[in-house]
Amino acid sequence: MSLRSEQLHDPYIDEIYTIQYSLHTCSSLMNRELKLIFPDLSMDLIKQMIAIPTFQPSSVDLVGIGENIEMEKNRLLDNFMKWAEKVVEELKKQGYWADIIDPCTGMPVYSRRGPAIHDDVMSSMRLLRYDVHSVGCCKVILHPTWGSSVYPSFVFAIAPVYAIKCILSNISGSSKLPISSCTTAPPHPLPASSHLPPPKSVCISDSNA
Repeated sequence: MSLRSEQLHDPYIDEIYTIQYSLHTCSSLMNRELKLIFPDLSMDLIKQMIAIPTFQPSSVDLVGIGENIEMEKNRLLDNFMKWAEKVVEELKKQGYWADIIDPCTGMPVYSRRGPAIHDDVMSSMRLLRYDVHSVGCCKVILHPTWGSSVYPSFVFAIAPVYAIKCILSNISGSSKLPISSCTTAPPHPLPASSHLPPPKSVCISDSNA
């Protein structure tokens, strides 16, 4: 188990969805937290998990309250889910495990939920060393380019880094190779939760995402 996370893919912007993503291993602390978020996964599988933090630039500063802010959050949530569902779908087609963290709740979209929730802001700080700003009792991530006008969200996967990179490049349109070329044999058996029904509904409301 690694004490520290490692960046496996530098931040890259998918120009089709305007989403920045990168790939990271998880530290021993994150692994312990992820075990409480994904209780059906063994710790051996958790240790192989790849974190895919994503960020979208916002047209408004998302720190605050207002109808325009909530509308922008809903737009960014919808865009993230369209992208993330494609990523998860393609990984599962290749026989790998993957799941999305619902930005509204911090809970898995596909897997059985555990007693803990995922903190997108803290994980972003740990993995990418981005600054964090306290606003009242909340913490807000500060993107080096977009500041607090940014929408963070996460996907997690258990798959070879090559396969993840290949699928992400294909979805972004930066690869001319078919997704079938991303196939490699799964390195380990996956839990039954890798074959799940359609995702639970993700909130789109006037609450803070």
